[in-house]
Amino acid sequence: MMRAVHTVSACLLFLLSSASAANCPTNGPPSNAQWRFTTSFPPGCSGTACSYFLGVRTNEDPLFLDFMMEGNARGWIAVGYTPNQAMDLCPSSMNFVNGRIQCVFSRAIKTNDVLQDKALNQSYYQLSGWTDATGSSMAAIAYHSPTAPKISVSTLNPTNASSPVTAEVKIDPLIRAHGILMIVAWPVLGVMGIFFAAWMKPALPKAEWFQVHRAAMLVSLFLGCVAFLLIFVAKMDTRGLVSFMDPTTTAHFAIGIIVMALHVLNPIISAFRCTPAHPRRWIFNLVHGTCVGLGVELLALVNVGIGLAIFGNKLSLATVAPSLAVYLAYVAFLVILIGALFIIYTVIAIKTNSPPLAPSVLKPLLALITPSSPDPTKTEVVVDLTDKAKDPPTGGVDTPPKPPSKDAPLRWAGLAAFLVVMVPLMLAVIILIAAL
Repeated sequence: MMRAVHTVSACLLFLLSSASAANCPTNGPPSNAQWRFTTSFPPGCSGTACSYFLGVRTNEDPLFLDFMMEGNARGWIAVGYTPNQAMDLCPSSMNFVNGRIQCVFSRAIKTNDVLQDKALNQSYYQLSGWTDATGSSMAAIAYHSPTAPKISVSTLNPTNASSPVTAEVKIDPLIRAHGILMIVAWPVLGVMGIFFAAWMKPALPKAEWFQVHRAAMLVSLFLGCVAFLLIFVAKMDTRGLVSFMDPTTTAHFAIGIIVMALHVLNPIISAFRCTPAHPRRWIFNLVHGTCVGLGVELLALVNVGIGLAIFGNKLSLATVAPSLAVYLAYVAFLVILIGALFIIYTVIAIKTNSPPLAPSVLKPLLALITPSSPDPTKTEVVVDLTDKAKDPPTGGVDTPPKPPSKDAPLRWAGLAAFLVVMVPLMLAVIILIAAL
């Protein structure tokens, strides 16, 4: 409690110093004051149901305005007025009443400090902000960008505005584009590229799977790089790329750096692959396909979900809930589909003593525990074709084209199920994000 009081004092001094030459009114607002206009979040709430409440009225002395702010935040609450939606929030005095911050103060409509203070009888956008950040000094107040606070949808004059004031959080179009491009890059193209590499080889023995895999992953890499750069462009006018006081944005930032680094690294790894018949080819498959490829895809899917949660923090959970629910349903479908295929082909490989039919990550292991089976490095030439530049030489003798595997219909059925579910769900998520 003492630390909170210390923070309150610091905020109060900051407020008073900004109105250095203004006198205070004889009487402050009464406890039963009727507020001329209000702003509340969620809109239309009352009492303890409000995360943030602001009431404004004209003081008995018409040269002053009275303000009352209240909210659930543990750190600070604030209001500001700006002619251009730029960030001019000033933290006010704070106190704890029944577990909630409450702030009541008055400020002259006009002050003598024309360089620092805005006259409140002009039209402004209203900015409303609050945070759970706590600390023993003003350094505990985290800066956030112009899109973070709630901003009134139109300008208002604090001296004559009427209740209520509608406000919203504006998502930077570049940040919205970042989210959409990352969704196309990972849940769509990334998953598709991995699906073809992991499951469609026997059904496409002429290496058509490789062409789809390579195209999908290269386009994914391009879109990911563009989306990555957009965040830096969007944050150029702020005091930092990310606020490390927010664990959600910190996690999204850290995972994003790892994902992009591995995404750039994996095509470089693929350039040094050996031929499919090489006895150590399984090492490349394990590193490129499983450790890096599958690992970075899992991280990316998690990070897209975190990104949607960040939108929810900026706007409201109710606003982002539809897109988040659709995305989570898609991820759940992927887990079920890939898990079913993994189990089915593992069982088939064990029962038929055919390690090449197993999922790539299990092929080396099954080859070790089934020594009587054909050499997987030789059989791999049949079921693990890559581009012709890496195919083993045939001695100048044309070999007949290899037919698709007998289980090709099952593999095509899995691909069809993936596409039928993926396309409408991801299109719905993209449309919902574009509408935020």
